[in-house]
Amino acid sequence: MRKILSLTCSLAVCLLAGFYSSVVGQDRVATSDDLPPSPLEAFAGRPSAKVVWSKLIGRMEGKEARATMTALIVEDTTQAPSRMRGVRIDLEHLVSSPNCDLIYPAWAIMCRRAHAAVYIEDGRLEEVSTWILRGAAQLRPREYISEYHRGDAETGLIICGYTLSNHQPVELADLIDTAIDKLRSAPR
Repeated sequence: MRKILSLTCSLAVCLLAGFYSSVVGQDRVATSDDLPPSPLEAFAGRPSAKVVWSKLIGRMEGKEARATMTALIVEDTTQAPSRMRGVRIDLEHLVSSPNCDLIYPAWAIMCRRAHAAVYIEDGRLEEVSTWILRGAAQLRPREYISEYHRGDAETGLIICGYTLSNHQPVELADLIDTAIDKLRSAPR
């Protein structure tokens, strides 16, 4: 019970801090289009790295955006470690003028990209799945996947600035859990 209360309080503090910053205006202006890459993204971005195995896990599509999740193994024999596993979530706008006026700079930066990708390394997948079921999961500093509610009529997910209407956290958690299973059974 204490753990649940502690986690709930921590999430509330994070959400309030984000809200306060947005009200003050500190988070509303993104000054750079550069975001630090996740460990898997940096590894996959090496010139000598190549995808040696991949498996389409699934897609989620809303009115404004689409997310496609792929489990993958990336190899770079010139470096140690030579392999990394995880998922890539490809994000695509389905509307010509998406609303990228978002409270987090990372969301606004990602949203301005016509096609973006989020990489999550294998070791963090269970954590992300668990947190998304609670309403929000942090991928990198100030870069979240979260549930949203617009009045009584619309709910959905925001994946790093891409809005997937009418999708619930459990759907994304299920895709992540499927990716974990596929990665465990993938060739070593």
